[in-house]
Amino acid sequence: MALGGGSFIAQNKELPGAYMNFVSAASASATLSDRGIATMPLELDWGKEGEVFEVTNEDFQKNTMKVFGYAFDSPKLKGLGDLFMGAKTLYAYRLNGGGEKAANDYATALYSGTRGNDLNIVIQANADDAALFDVSTYLGAVKVDLQTVAKADELAANDYVKFKADAELAVTAATPLTGGTNGTADGTAHQTYLDKIESYSYNTMGVVVTV
Repeated sequence: MALGGGSFIAQNKELPGAYMNFVSAASASATLSDRGIATMPLELDWGKEGEVFEVTNEDFQKNTMKVFGYAFDSPKLKGLGDLFMGAKTLYAYRLNGGGEKAANDYATALYSGTRGNDLNIVIQANADDAALFDVSTYLGAVKVDLQTVAKADELAANDYVKFKADAELAVTAATPLTGGTNGTADGTAHQTYLDKIESYSYNTMGVVVTV
């Protein structure tokens, strides 16, 4: 600040001179360091198959529904919640991919797994145009997608399902997807994970065991 000019907080000074405003840079969180990268092979009910996928601490808080199929505070994800109390990044691998994808007359689940059986397609007549349909995708009780279209081939895939372009849209309260199954987490799946994770850099590897 200039002598006698007071603190510089806005472009409101009349006295001549040089005014300077010092702002401290944000300091990094003490809980997140360069040693916060973990990797784990996991048995999941939903998610990417056959590849290592990255999940950040922010992803875990905001995107767990589409990544793992459950909300971040679900008991199903308690172990991962504990992991992200210290980790900033997880390289995850799904051991039990390769199962069946749940499906119905309108859509097929994006991934295989039992969580796909909790998906529902709800179709309602559009309130403003009788020629249009409001097509909603629900995961459990949560609406995760809504599209308004005239025909099924206008529906775009979302984070949970791929729609069948040849389906005949009709008003329905809820049509569940069924037939979703998990694959088998055997020794071959573990070896595939070890082969794929070899090219990644990480600080800690974890494994879930039953004793």
